[in-house]
Amino acid sequence: MDMKKVALIGNVLKVIIAVVGLFLCVKIIAGDESIGTISAAINISMIALALCCVIALGFGLVYFAENLKKSKGALFMIGGFAAIAGISYSLAKSEVYPEWAAAGVTEQVSKLSGMGIYAVMLLLGLAVAAALFSELSKLKN
Repeated sequence: MDMKKVALIGNVLKVIIAVVGLFLCVKIIAGDESIGTISAAINISMIALALCCVIALGFGLVYFAENLKKSKGALFMIGGFAAIAGISYSLAKSEVYPEWAAAGVTEQVSKLSGMGIYAVMLLLGLAVAAALFSELSKLKN
């Protein structure tokens, strides 16, 4: 798609959302605090946020696909993070103690929480190892 068309569509959407938002703000300021008006304003905000996220991710993925040779580092980092997540998930236990069960914790929640803890510990260990390696290599030179 031509970038001029994309820019035009983006500008038209910005203007439409701004006009609708201004209309809803004026209604709320004028004293119409009905649930429908506030709900509509919140819904438009959520739709705009979702649209911005989709557009940002879409342009990022298009750039990534067009410049695959330049993106090798990012690809390796994503693979490394996936490996750390997989290792963390395999190390995590799905035990649920009675106190946790009373609070609504399931085996899956316990497993995912443990995975998060293990991932943080692994990433912290890798960061410390990288810092030590960097400092020790400076001493060598």
